[in-house]
Amino acid sequence: MLVRTRCSSGLRIRHRTGCGQIRHLRKRQEDGGAITQIRLFRCDDASWSNRPGVIKIKPSVTKASLTSAFRRAIEGNASIAFSIRSSAFDSMDSLHPEEAILLGPSVSMDRRESFSQGRLAAAQAMRELGIENPLPVLRGKDREPLWPDGVLGSITHCGPWSVAVVAKRTPFGALGVDLEDVRRFREDISAQVCTDSELGWIARSRKRLFRAARIFSAKEAVFKALYPLCHCYFEFKDVNLRWSQTARAFRAELRRELASTLVRGMRFNVRSVCCGEFVISFFAQRQQHKLVPGA
Repeated sequence: MLVRTRCSSGLRIRHRTGCGQIRHLRKRQEDGGAITQIRLFRCDDASWSNRPGVIKIKPSVTKASLTSAFRRAIEGNASIAFSIRSSAFDSMDSLHPEEAILLGPSVSMDRRESFSQGRLAAAQAMRELGIENPLPVLRGKDREPLWPDGVLGSITHCGPWSVAVVAKRTPFGALGVDLEDVRRFREDISAQVCTDSELGWIARSRKRLFRAARIFSAKEAVFKALYPLCHCYFEFKDVNLRWSQTARAFRAELRRELASTLVRGMRFNVRSVCCGEFVISFFAQRQQHKLVPGA
């Protein structure tokens, strides 16, 4: 029997093993080890790399703890719904035909799983919002999700997890979410992501990697929220973040104009919540509370 183990660091190892070793790997995971997935293959199966049989085991953070963390992140926004799915827990249900066609024959199994779980999470979140028969979430020219009319949403993927957050387009005008595993983050990219003031905030902590990951994640959430409004790419350093301990959120400020409605100096809050080794970022802006420069 061949086994491929996927670790929390993203490393994949292939080797021969027996049932006793598989039980040992399971025990390591149950005891809080780094292994997040085991895939088994027959040694004489030439197509083992394309058609694995999957033994699913618990990832390094539980679904219940992530759910609790996301509830804290969106606290105070009762009209927002979310859904969390994991390739380690949830079966691969059928996609809407218009979503399934977006997955071509050359798409890898990992990408296929991630995309499918994200779209299934989106459908479940829309049902939680009261939409009985949600329409498909298609894909734009820049591969961004295209939400049904009247719906605003954001999808994030990290390891085995896929999360969708949705709201009705009225009263919300911007919505973005991101999930990052700190163990996969490299501090050496901070200089490419962070402004000088953000680098100073990171340097003042003994948990520099955590702070760097929180900044990266918050800016990812901002991009997901603002891109549908400006339809242009902008750099990480075009947004400056300042941590507010009292608000338990980042105070974000645009450093360049993105559109006539997204001008330089515009400020808004981005919530940041930690859950074990994961960082959650969430940004939502209501239409009646317009993004005003210096607000």
